[in-house]
Amino acid sequence: MNFQAMPLSGLVNTLANILHTPVVDGTRMTVAPDGWPDLVLAAVRTQLGFKPEKQKAALEITVIDLAEQPTDTSGLRKQTIGRR
Repeated sequence: MNFQAMPLSGLVNTLANILHTPVVDGTRMTVAPDGWPDLVLAAVRTQLGFKPEKQKAALEITVIDLAEQPTDTSGLRKQTIGRR
């Protein structure tokens, strides 16, 4: 996760996804504080006992650079939703 230049709402959303529960930002802060990455790393080190280290690693990334509406829909099945 990269929290650099992320607004506080990004952290709130990330925490909600990790915890599988709603998270509310009650800080009333409109921007993330300077040194945000340092604060997160310090909390990870002291509270969780982890030692995060920077590394280079190969990643597999899928990029969709174009999506178009199909012009021929004859191969698609028509599905009716509702009462039968």
